[in-house]
Amino acid sequence: MFKNLLFVAALSVGALTASTAQTVDGIINPAEGYTNLAVKANANSCFGAAADITAIRVRSNPTTQKVYIGVVCKLPTGSSDGLALWLNFSQGTGRAAGTPLAIAPVFGAHYMEGNNAANPNFKSSMEVDYMFALHTSGTVADAYVNVVKHVGTSVFDYFNNLGQTGAVAVNNTSGGLFANAKMAFNNTAGLNTGLEMEIPYGDLGITAAGTVQAFAVIVSQNAYFSNVTVPGNYPASAGCVAFDADFSTANGGPYNSAARPLPVTLLSFEAKQTANDALLYWSTASELNSASFEIEHSIDSKNWVNVGSVRANGNTSEVSNYEFTHKSINGTNYYRLTSVDVDGTSNVIGVRTIKVKNNTLSVYPNPTSDVVSILGVEGLSTVSLIDAKGSVMLSKQVDAQNNTIGLSNLTNGVYVIKVQSNASVSVMRLVINK
Repeated sequence: MFKNLLFVAALSVGALTASTAQTVDGIINPAEGYTNLAVKANANSCFGAAADITAIRVRSNPTTQKVYIGVVCKLPTGSSDGLALWLNFSQGTGRAAGTPLAIAPVFGAHYMEGNNAANPNFKSSMEVDYMFALHTSGTVADAYVNVVKHVGTSVFDYFNNLGQTGAVAVNNTSGGLFANAKMAFNNTAGLNTGLEMEIPYGDLGITAAGTVQAFAVIVSQNAYFSNVTVPGNYPASAGCVAFDADFSTANGGPYNSAARPLPVTLLSFEAKQTANDALLYWSTASELNSASFEIEHSIDSKNWVNVGSVRANGNTSEVSNYEFTHKSINGTNYYRLTSVDVDGTSNVIGVRTIKVKNNTLSVYPNPTSDVVSILGVEGLSTVSLIDAKGSVMLSKQVDAQNNTIGLSNLTNGVYVIKVQSNASVSVMRLVINK
């Protein structure tokens, strides 16, 4: 819901809880409501494997008036190669697309001073309001962040040393740029680790409206740009992009993601047992162009089946509450919640687990036509289906996870189901009506 929010991240050469409350720890987890703005499209690594970017993600919370920006990345600890991040908001006017972005030389500015003004002509395909530089300075413990504001007169500020373990840091300078922001960097090269930032709308001079775009690239301390970009697909055969990179004209573009609304802001997502059912309920702080919520179910957290859909509220800055009931379950169950926008874009916003233990055996559905599930089975049991004459029409072994029996070969009528385990025998009535 930010209009034209542009991120450019450049690296230089050289879990789930009951709530989705955001923590700033350098773990950019999609389960917290993050959505991908762009992902890496190739295996380019002209600066080596120690520096990489795989995704740029964003999350917004209009209730708390904060935006969260995450760059899934890793940085080398043997050189000063680092991460550059460029932001563009429609509610401010910064450096225009295709114009040089470097500032006058200043200590600590990393790539942003254009190799001490020798190579200041690196350019973006989009307007840039803010630039960031993150680098380890060749250490295993440090990660320094510097910021340039290009809205109005360009201003440089040193934010802080984030370290590399995911510890949260605030601005080192009272009254500096992003005085109320929080940042963290996790350099463990995990699936979702990297730079994470929480920035209040007020620090950026924006409101919760509009779209967002992103771009990422690896660059050296001397403003020498690599071919590792997100998005974009710079030809690997061409080597690094080099000095004075112009991403508005470089081959393999576009070097920015498509403009898209910020994702649904999930406040909570819960799952609890009600009788033999699973009740799922969730709340959103805001929605923009939201079409529906899709609910998927799994018994192994690997194979998912869609079990329902709930219509979303579309466009709202108010809190919205939803719920969905999944009937007659048993054992361990996983539920995945996905938001779907009106343009078909989807984003997984939460996963929950619920363990349901039925106190008694039951059959579902009853009456039935072609299949029946035996609910409440514990351990391996033998199920026998007996007709009115006392003949056993079928016999099958079931357990808590494999408890469905096909009835396609049986005719209409009333049957007796006998479930026998090592500990007990249960008898139930079943009606088949095709």
